[in-house]
Amino acid sequence: MPTPHEASPRRSWAAPERLVVRPPSAAFARALTSHEGPLDATAALAQHATYVHALRELGHAVTVLPASAHPDGCFVEDPVVVLGSEVVRCRSAVPSRQEEGPALLEALALPVVDLPADATLDGGDVLRVGDRLLVGLGARTNEAAAAALAQHCARHGIDVHAVPVPRGLHLKSACALAAPDWLLYDPGVLSAEAMAPAGVHCSAVDEPLGANVLALGDTTLVSASAPRTAERIAQRRPVRVLELSALHAADGALTCLSIRVPRPGTWVT
Repeated sequence: MPTPHEASPRRSWAAPERLVVRPPSAAFARALTSHEGPLDATAALAQHATYVHALRELGHAVTVLPASAHPDGCFVEDPVVVLGSEVVRCRSAVPSRQEEGPALLEALALPVVDLPADATLDGGDVLRVGDRLLVGLGARTNEAAAAALAQHCARHGIDVHAVPVPRGLHLKSACALAAPDWLLYDPGVLSAEAMAPAGVHCSAVDEPLGANVLALGDTTLVSASAPRTAERIAQRRPVRVLELSALHAADGALTCLSIRVPRPGTWVT
């Protein structure tokens, strides 16, 4: 069992004040993917509905936006990064994803922070751990974005640590918080040394899809494709297992399906 660590001396971790989601549309069949074979928009929609039902059943307030005509529109975490009472407008390195943000920004209704013109950023590359941000540098997020975030966050007492992501889609494809003081990571993508800046207990998982979990309140959501990871987390805290195979087929996972808005004075992953 991991030994608890205090993730942040100044800000407390809590369940989000609200979550914003957007279901997949028929266009999901054309979503970007590294996998072979067709994408099933009908199955993805049904699994997304189960995800939303689970969030609400756990007591969370969820805003469901209309489905987007953009193929990857259900992966709402990528176009924005919520930092307390502000939201960073991301600029995707992929042209087909650059118009997904306006409806999300309208729904969030928070002051917007813009990045410099040379910065590309996906929200899936930003992991919040207390007063630290881990920013993955890879195919979707560049050093200019990490530098801009570091400059902005310094004014708010948040440290930014760049983490090279040598393969895979996003940083959060290979690591996530199972609890506010416990980070899981895929050792096939990231090393223990790379995870050290998180400042919390880090555990390698032997199921790649177990590296993306979603801790909300006292419960952690885990993909049904990672049963051993679910059993491991269940030794410490309640677990909710969800079937996400159709969303995984488009390189999606638990964290990218929602935007978590923190309560004042708290942080969420």
